[in-house]
Amino acid sequence: MNSINRSQQGAALLVAMVMIFMISIMGVSVMRNSSLEHRMASNSIQSATVFQAAESVVEQTLNDTDALTAAFQATGNNCQGDPIVWNVNLQGNDIHGLQTEAKIRFTRTGLAEGYSSDLATALHFETLGTSKIVSARAESAVIRGASRVVPKGPQCQ
Repeated sequence: MNSINRSQQGAALLVAMVMIFMISIMGVSVMRNSSLEHRMASNSIQSATVFQAAESVVEQTLNDTDALTAAFQATGNNCQGDPIVWNVNLQGNDIHGLQTEAKIRFTRTGLAEGYSSDLATALHFETLGTSKIVSARAESAVIRGASRVVPKGPQCQ
């Protein structure tokens, strides 16, 4: 009886240690995978956030009559518009570190579709909206053009 107990004393310890080692390896693997998925989800959210912020900046700039007027007036006599920076305040912007900027420029005049060419002309604008979250290294840019129909005036091509 004594000899049977002596031969099995270390076997249970060895099996238990191997099992603990395997469970530890599995736990570390699950933690790494979970951490990677968390980073991927965070990056996806931040990417969507900066894109939507850039879209919002462009939309607000193109809907702001003062911005269009300022861009048109910045052209001078040669009808070449340099981009002007337009400040847009995104309401409800509670995202820490989100920076946005809008640049708008007048590009040319043209025919106003749907209007008599004798009465109206279209002023064409181009707007670049950018946004970024520096700490996350996420940034986005959106370029959109728009036209504003006005009474016929001087033409720029």
